[in-house]
Amino acid sequence: MIKPCYITAIKDDDDIIYDNLRYYYGIGLRDFFIMLHCSDEKTVAEIKRFEKDYRTNIFFLEDNDYVFKQDIHLRQLSELAFKEGFNWHITTDADELLILRKHKTIQEFLSEYQDKDSLTFTWSNYSNIKSSETGNMFVDRQHRRIVPSPWTKSIAKWTEGTPLIWSVGFHFLLNTTANDVISPETAFYAHFNYRSFERWAKRFEDWAVTKHYRFEKDPNDGWQNEYRQLKTPGFIEWQWKENLDKEYGGTVIDETAFVHDPISEDKFV
Repeated sequence: MIKPCYITAIKDDDDIIYDNLRYYYGIGLRDFFIMLHCSDEKTVAEIKRFEKDYRTNIFFLEDNDYVFKQDIHLRQLSELAFKEGFNWHITTDADELLILRKHKTIQEFLSEYQDKDSLTFTWSNYSNIKSSETGNMFVDRQHRRIVPSPWTKSIAKWTEGTPLIWSVGFHFLLNTTANDVISPETAFYAHFNYRSFERWAKRFEDWAVTKHYRFEKDPNDGWQNEYRQLKTPGFIEWQWKENLDKEYGGTVIDETAFVHDPISEDKFV
């Protein structure tokens, strides 16, 4: 029996989390497992608003240690979800949507892969359309990278005796035995990381804290150069401009890959 659930860990994503949850509700998910990792009040309020509006089941865990440890959070959430009877774990970040191009619901999609224990998807970056500032992610953020990111993203089925072992970022499983790579013509992850400079810079600072923590614990762990770069004055601003130039320079407004709101069924073209 297919019993999927939503799994994520979030910090300060009040601008996008409501639409993110609505999207996954629209493709069939009704049970949500969320790690509040030092989440601010606005983000929590948006989750509670979604819970009230759509009367869903939300299971919360909380971690107030500022250091980033997404792999640990995912394991904790997956263990709780399995105990609650959910086998397919749809892992996502607040700025990611699993886009189904040939199926209306996640249950319909998963029914074709019941002999698999994990599925891997390509990952495409989306950016804001410069002339559109409505505040609606399904309208504004439709610039898509022509070439998918080299990163991938995976979801997985947890069965008795085979706990999931994830990489940081949910990007792949370390112990899968029956994986399938999904064509982007069937489904892919859309990634909305360039929402504003302020949020992007905050995410960089979060990484700096984490990497500084790791650097202090083990000076030979490979993070030293990245930590020094992140603390260099002007580096974050330079990195933002360079990355955004690449995003806009390599994107198209592709009607066939628009991210539609699955609840309203509106077609923003």
